[in-house]
Amino acid sequence: MVDEVSIASNFAEHFHIVIANESKVNEAFKIRHEVYARELGWEPIRDSGMETDEFDSGSMHLLLLHRRSEMYAGCIRLVCSDNQGEISLLPFETHCSEVIEESRLNLTELHQLSYGEISRLAVPEQFRRRQGEAKMPFVMNEFNPASLFTKSEMRAVPNIALGLYMGSLCLASLNHQQFVFALMESRLCRRLRRLGIMFESVSDAIEWRGSRMVYRLEVATIEQNLPTPIHDLYRILYESLAGHPSLIRQ
Repeated sequence: MVDEVSIASNFAEHFHIVIANESKVNEAFKIRHEVYARELGWEPIRDSGMETDEFDSGSMHLLLLHRRSEMYAGCIRLVCSDNQGEISLLPFETHCSEVIEESRLNLTELHQLSYGEISRLAVPEQFRRRQGEAKMPFVMNEFNPASLFTKSEMRAVPNIALGLYMGSLCLASLNHQQFVFALMESRLCRRLRRLGIMFESVSDAIEWRGSRMVYRLEVATIEQNLPTPIHDLYRILYESLAGHPSLIRQ
């Protein structure tokens, strides 16, 4: 059960979501490298210590700051088709076009600036583990993950990924996008739907680090379906991001 009283306020007490500007975006790339390359082996190890791809320049990147330690607890991006005035394809259009079911999604009917794609969610290992669970966890900034969190913080830690997802949906809304897409496992989609985030599949399954499908969410329906505790979290994140000068379309 979600704690209907304190999930939003507890999360905001311990974490702060920020749009990564040019001076901070490398922090997101470093997190991705630690998670995707060093930990999971999904990407090659790079001398730069940063994981990047061709879609980053056309994306808005979010970082989640752990207030007490001043460490970044995760990152995510919203890829937009408007890249510095040029229209470009999103990752799912580039890599998954052959599995898109036209009966469920006809992209020619959508204006290209009306949709984006959520991707590259990454949370450092020490923010995914409970106290005492890791023998030799990855350590950043010389903090010991075994004693990093207070009891109050431990209640908020499991919601890091949710907060990042919600933050990216806030960005989509603030940028007046009609739809957001995501390539994800069906079990993640089911979990998000239980929380009122009603993604729907628009493709057949594709093998990409496991079986995944392309999902679509209509941005206008986000707040309508959220249960009260998740809605409160959404509003806190939305207000934190609203008015940021780097928003693509005010």
